[in-house]
Amino acid sequence: NCKVTDTFIVNLVVAVLEEIHGADIEIFPNPFENRTAITFRLQSASNAYFEIFDLMGKRVTDKRYNHILPGKYTWYFNGGENGYADGIYVLKYSVGNSSGIMRLVKIK
Repeated sequence: NCKVTDTFIVNLVVAVLEEIHGADIEIFPNPFENRTAITFRLQSASNAYFEIFDLMGKRVTDKRYNHILPGKYTWYFNGGENGYADGIYVLKYSVGNSSGIMRLVKIK
């Protein structure tokens, strides 16, 4: 007896969006315990904006970079230090001309 849950639907939507929207973004480690690095590269001067949501759709944090030069940048999401619950989070990003959604998994 297969039962479709809200979590399953969110995971499916995120997986599909990850395939559609590509950007030069890496999340490591993922899954993570306390902290994960979100690394991105810009080919030209631009802006970058990140938002992280829990599965209820509540924004838990965000980070904005305005008018930054080409290069490689890293933002650290401190999920353990800030007391976020274990589970799945959604990273929404806009970096240069790319935008999309990626999944973060926080574990014990």
